[in-house]
Amino acid sequence: KEVPLGGEDAMRVRRTLPNLKRSFVGAWCFVDHYGPDEGACMDVPPHPHTGLQTVSWLFSGEIEHRDSGGVHAMVRPGQVNLMTAGRGVVHSEEATGSYGGRLQGVQLWVAQPNQTRATDPAFEHHAELPQVELGQSVATVITGSFGSDVSPARQDWPAVCIQGAVRPGRTVWP
Repeated sequence: KEVPLGGEDAMRVRRTLPNLKRSFVGAWCFVDHYGPDEGACMDVPPHPHTGLQTVSWLFSGEIEHRDSGGVHAMVRPGQVNLMTAGRGVVHSEEATGSYGGRLQGVQLWVAQPNQTRATDPAFEHHAELPQVELGQSVATVITGSFGSDVSPARQDWPAVCIQGAVRPGRTVWP
């Protein structure tokens, strides 16, 4: 379904999870895709999170993150921001516009397991992620492990997130 991101006049996201038939896929509890939008207005004011992690991954654009732990970070295409709410954090996200106006990305939400739900909030930014060559294609390992490559992002759950760039020709994926 489509939902506004930061107000009724703001950019809309397509939310795959949760839906009427499924609320989780493993630990993934929200899956949002936004864009591509020219001149997109992503302005999500400060709001709280507890007991979950957000994985922010962009295809185009730039987003500014600020949180109550004093973190100020950007995320750009090919990079990942991982915010761990633990016992609680307040954060905001805003498209900067410095990228020329086109914004597209995904944000995946993960329910933290009981062992880490009451931990201190944390934030990670990873500018470089491992890439696995698969014949004519390449997979970027955003979280978890794929083949012999492991993402540097914290992992409180047994889940894998990759972006696959499939090129012409034959590729066999494990």
